[in-house]
Amino acid sequence: MSNDFSWEEKSKSYIRYSTDAPIEFSEVMALQTLGFALGPDVVNRIKPNAVYHNSYSAFVGPSTWARKDTVQELLGETIVPIEYHMPKGGSSEAFLEELSEHNSGFLFAGEWSQELKGIRTGNYLSSFAEVKNGLVKPRRYRKRLSGKGKEGKKREFVIEKPYLCINTTCTWKVLQENVTTEIMDGGYVGRYVIVGGKLKIESRGRLSQKAIEIKKLLRVEWKFVAGLDKTNCCFELSDEALKYYNEIVEKEIKAEEFNCVKSSAGRYLDYVIAFADILLVSEALGEMVEKSVGRHEISKLVELVNLVKLVSTINEQEYKKSNCIYGNNPTNPTNLLMKDDGIQIMVTQKRHVKEAWRMLKKCLYNAKRLSEFINMERPLATVRDYFMKHKGEKVAHSDALRNTNVTAQQFKYSIDTLKERDEMIDSKIDYMTKAGKLCGKRAYIFTGINKEYEERDKSYDKKNEVGGGK
Repeated sequence: MSNDFSWEEKSKSYIRYSTDAPIEFSEVMALQTLGFALGPDVVNRIKPNAVYHNSYSAFVGPSTWARKDTVQELLGETIVPIEYHMPKGGSSEAFLEELSEHNSGFLFAGEWSQELKGIRTGNYLSSFAEVKNGLVKPRRYRKRLSGKGKEGKKREFVIEKPYLCINTTCTWKVLQENVTTEIMDGGYVGRYVIVGGKLKIESRGRLSQKAIEIKKLLRVEWKFVAGLDKTNCCFELSDEALKYYNEIVEKEIKAEEFNCVKSSAGRYLDYVIAFADILLVSEALGEMVEKSVGRHEISKLVELVNLVKLVSTINEQEYKKSNCIYGNNPTNPTNLLMKDDGIQIMVTQKRHVKEAWRMLKKCLYNAKRLSEFINMERPLATVRDYFMKHKGEKVAHSDALRNTNVTAQQFKYSIDTLKERDEMIDSKIDYMTKAGKLCGKRAYIFTGINKEYEERDKSYDKKNEVGGGK
């Protein structure tokens, strides 16, 4: 889809020449940084709400060897100018104060564990998560703080069109230990693209001169895109792209496979559109190099995007109603449509949507795996540990359900699974009623650990330690 000079390909090459990090990290970070350069003034017009190009992501992998922080530094902090960097520490009030001064900011958050633990335990960081939830879309944000300021007035922040991107890092174990059902299904974690990848540990070598050259070019191109005029324009999907997108929704997202991550899937669908638009801009930067067009010749985003070859466009009949014209040459349409209200439409192609879904589908599998662990594997481990302490004893169903503190559905799943593993059998506890009638309580006996399943679980955890998905 993209040429060797596109933003995406240059970013992946830069990371490949610099480190042995999973390629998935560089793909997502490349689109995040370029999406941040687009800013809050250009959107994709799609029902029911316009889609912006800012995003939240989390790199998941083992410490050190996954190179999570390395990619964050090389392709994020180094490329995005420091004046846009949000403070990593401090309170939510300090965070809002910083964002209110600039309206746009990129938070390279580092380790996610402290915040997730804070949300789970309800400390001051839980309010930070609430703030980030409210800043996902660039709409007017108002936050009133408790207490009063020095002048005795109520303190509040009002931010017009805040534009925030976030990248954070963590290990798979941190997610499993700290993300609860409420955090997952409530939507906070669902707002983050969960990015994993396969480890490929390589020997260290000297830094290639190519890496240094690409880094310089990426920094120049980022500032170039950030400085382009983005007024009176927007993105829309071509007919083919829109059809393919709706097929993703119907055939994949609505499939039973992703039932457990519906809260995440909705946000990922917005990211598919946002990433597709960004890939169009990425390809346009490559076309600018291939066609030897100087940066001084382009001052508007629409002029840049117009360099990309058009494959399919938006239904001509639909736009005749609005007196639209196709580019400058009706017999050979460019990548732009002009509406009679002066808005120029940049047409995102099916190939861009396809590439965006390829990236994000793997990330959605990671979210699915996390949700399955939280809703099934963690309760199973809890129930199993409880019965192991009473091995060989009769344990009443009601006592076990009460003491394990899991839902009835999770408890049933756990019991059924333990029976399938031949680790548990049904039993009964006899008792006498007040009326003198002999009755029996439903009970279970834990017979012992099935070594075959224990080894299989360890093998699965080791194989999937980075959270690579499918």
